[in-house]
Amino acid sequence: MAWPASAPAWDILNELLYGAYPQLLSYNADLFNQNSMGGLLLSTGPDIQGDFQKMSYFKSIAGLVKDRDITADTDLSTVRFEMDNLAMIKYAKGTPLVELIPHQWDWILKDPKEGMAMLAQQLAEQTLADNLATAVNALVAANTNVGSTLVWDGTAGTATLTGLTNAANLWGDRAGNVACWVMHSKTFNDLQLAGLTNAQNLFKFGDVNFMRDQTGRPFIVADLPSLVYTSTGTKYHVLGLAPGAVKIEAGQEFRSLFQEIGGKENIKTTWQCQWTNNIELKGFGWNTGAVARNPTTAQIGTGTNWTKKATSVKDCGAVLANFQ
Repeated sequence: MAWPASAPAWDILNELLYGAYPQLLSYNADLFNQNSMGGLLLSTGPDIQGDFQKMSYFKSIAGLVKDRDITADTDLSTVRFEMDNLAMIKYAKGTPLVELIPHQWDWILKDPKEGMAMLAQQLAEQTLADNLATAVNALVAANTNVGSTLVWDGTAGTATLTGLTNAANLWGDRAGNVACWVMHSKTFNDLQLAGLTNAQNLFKFGDVNFMRDQTGRPFIVADLPSLVYTSTGTKYHVLGLAPGAVKIEAGQEFRSLFQEIGGKENIKTTWQCQWTNNIELKGFGWNTGAVARNPTTAQIGTGTNWTKKATSVKDCGAVLANFQ
């Protein structure tokens, strides 16, 4: 198959990539959402006009109902019905410059459309993996910054089902709100040794495994760097997510470019892609005073860049447990 005679032009190949990538991303994001019981919400959302999007809301008033003395005529104390806002932050992602050699397809008589399909698949897989890593990074940082009201310390031993129950109980009567657990493979193995039986495979995407215990609660098992930390030895984070704990929306600013380059021994084509995402944590707002725009992965994973807005920890999106 000669390249110029039968192969589609690069603008057509770019259209193929444009078509395949969003479909693959949407399909697999739906699987993520379903198998996390809504704890992780990955979707395509509207563009943010600017660096972040603020949503105003009225804060909950504690003690709104009181006893009333029918024999008294005293002045009442005043409580204020106050407003606050939550900020969803936009961050930028992209690819390195990828070299494609047309002669490689000529040499093996393959249609370059096959290459575009593989490229779209790889981009979709790595985009979702990066979304998961970003979400977990942000949740661990935000909860750690709040402290003991959202973090259960189980570092005296390895993970157990009792330890997970203790972490969920940080939400008191809303402990049942934990829809799924996110953990490292070492932690999952410790749970199996501690009595977790009959775990079922639900879904596998790349290196991420979705399992389910006998109660039907999913375990998302992934060896993410943000789930491991060092404190007198190696320790492991486990996140218990409520529905809607974290939302990552892919913006509409996806841009892809193919460019042919000559002047070398072999003609080559370079490909580059860029896009934006928006991230929001339930119960938290982005601290626009600390980082006003375009945060890096490290900044998204910095606890002080997230401000707890929920009046009660029960209204936050995650509990965190730490184990050996």
